[in-house]
Order: sequence, then structure tokens, then C-alpha cells
Amino acid sequence: MSGNFQFDTRPEVDVIVYRHRADCRFTQKEKDTRCRCPKHLYVRLTRARISAKTKSWETARQRAKEWADNHDPVILRERAREADNAITPKPIQEAFDEFIASKEGASSNPDGYETTESKYVTMKKQLLDFLDVHNQGKPDAERVLYVHQISSPLLNKWMGTWKSRTYWSKSKKRDNTIAFF
Repeated sequence: MSGNFQFDTRPEVDVIVYRHRADCRFTQKEKDTRCRCPKHLYVRLTRARISAKTKSWETARQRAKEWADNHDPVILRERAREADNAITPKPIQEAFDEFIASKEGASSNPDGYETTESKYVTMKKQLLDFLDVHNQGKPDAERVLYVHQISSPLLNKWMGTWKSRTYWSKSKKRDNTIAFF
């Protein structure tokens, strides 16, 4: 059941039989509930007909309720608020330390781990130095201290400060950054 709909209020959804099969004996409206033809959801406001992908009335009614819940603006705002509250802030330095420790645990070559560790420690130092400069003079509410606060524009600014001479070295740094995030 797809559809990219946005509503101001909870959408009204009815379960309907779009077309009865030729051999259906329950085409009259009063006998409709015994029909085993494919069911559809009808969204009144947009006049959209969406397949319920079932022949069962009970399943179709359940899917209609789920569809309405998934498009109800009040429920959507509540879910977004819950998702925002579910974020557990993790300091950037702590996240880097955990990431580097996981790389060490996953390393199959203990001798080669030193170079892997050094590139991530360097990246950590560069990002923390950049954020120290970025946070100077800003009020506490605007400072970037946690991983979830790092945005794409901020990452682009940081990557703009890289002094690498070749495209290859910048792309390796970018790949390491992607691995961390």
C-alpha cells in the first residue's frame, strides 16, 4: 500500500470491493461482507484507490486502519517527537574512541593495525580541532559536541579545510569519514 499523501487531518479510509469476480455470488451490498473478491482501500479526500492485497474483510479493515495511522498528521508528529527523544547523544571523542576500538577488534592483522589506527586518530584530531575553531564564541546551545549534531554542510566545510594534494588522498579521507559516520 503505497502513496505519497500528506493530509491536514486524519484521512477517511473505506474498505471497498472494486470489482467482483465473475463467479462472485455476493454482489449485493447487503451480502458484501461475505464476498472473497480482492479488497481495496478508498481514501475519500484524494479519491485514491489502493489495493489492500487481501481477500479478507477483516485483514482489509486492519490495513485500512494502519494506512490511516501512517498518514495521520497527529500520529506522524508524535512519532517524530518520539524519534527525536530516542536519540542518545554520544560525544564525538567517545564515538571515535569506540570506532577505533571496534576497528582494532575487527583487524585480522595485528601488525597492520598501527597504520589503520594512525589514520583514524589523525582524522579524529583534525575533526576535533576543526570543531574547536567552529565552536569558539558560540553559545552552548549552538555548539557541536555530539555526533548527531554534525550536519552535511558542516562536514562539507571540514572537508574543504583538507590540505591533501591529490584527489586520491582526499577520496581516501572521505572514505574513512564515511566509515566513521
